[in-house]
Amino acid sequence: MSPAVQFCLAWILPTWIIFEAVATKLPHYTSPTYPALAALTAVGWLTRSHRIPRAQHAILTAALLLLGAVLTAAPLAASLYVGIGPSFYWIGGAALAALGIWLTWAAVRAGLDMAPITGMALMGIGLAFAFWGHLSKVDYMWPSKMLAKIEADQQLCDNAVLISSGFGEPSLLLQSNLMPQFMDGASAAGQAEAADCALAYIEGREKEPFVAALSTPKTPIAVVDGINLGSGREIQIEAYLFE
Repeated sequence: MSPAVQFCLAWILPTWIIFEAVATKLPHYTSPTYPALAALTAVGWLTRSHRIPRAQHAILTAALLLLGAVLTAAPLAASLYVGIGPSFYWIGGAALAALGIWLTWAAVRAGLDMAPITGMALMGIGLAFAFWGHLSKVDYMWPSKMLAKIEADQQLCDNAVLISSGFGEPSLLLQSNLMPQFMDGASAAGQAEAADCALAYIEGREKEPFVAALSTPKTPIAVVDGINLGSGREIQIEAYLFE
């Protein structure tokens, strides 16, 4: 094993193990390992043995291309689950990915050395559009974005208070024009009623203590259904306006 390969493995493995051990797993966490993975992939491709049986090579290539096809289809399946059809990003990305899959397979079957890389690069670009480009437009994946729309639609007073109970994702800090205050349901009720005006986001787990602590019953002005990407848990958040 060459020193360069050892260096890449020493770069990849400890980082990967750390992020496998942590509870929250988001795709960008492992991005510092991508250059080392790309370097190892290039070395492996350029130094591969041409004595590998064609059948074995074809099976491996087919498996990798099938994985690319599955990853292209996955975001559409996820959005259809919540009633959202294919976006322009998915259609365009899927077309590029399909072209890349075909070019890669044709080049490998023809025994070409470098041409498959062009097809795989095209497949990767298409996958990026079909996966991330499409999912970025699925509001169900981004509850904070939907909550920010609710806030923007309200005519709040100058010293408005924004409260969130049960939903404490940092993305809410970035999406909101106000500084959210995070607290439990019972505290949220008291804080909201004491304010001149307030907007309270109450996640399902905190609804019962929130409602029980209110001095006057309130009806939510909006309901947001989504998924918490940090935990992978489906959530429902109700918005209450206090004036």
